Amino acid sequence: MKVWNEMKSGMGFFGDIEMLHIYEELENLIVFKNKLPNGHWLAASPADVATDQSLMNCMNTYKRRAPFTIEQINRFIQNNQDMFFKIE
Repeated sequence: MKVWNEMKSGMGFFGDIEMLHIYEELENLIVFKNKLPNGHWLAASPADVATDQSLMNCMNTYKRRAPFTIEQINRFIQNNQDMFFKIE
């Protein structure tokens, strides 16, 4: 959960709104399942995906979207090289 904001910001930066929505859905599922009313957290594990249908569905959506996200990021970097590289 410590990196969610950065991950979501990254998707916003690269303009991948669909992946941003997937991250938000996944975050909401994890918070709903693991955050207690008193603010404490239950331990989360990658194995939770195998036992929770909602998490599994969201992760499957993520896996289908990921190749498009990578391509979109690659295209953005190629079209905006001056933002990422200093060529001398």
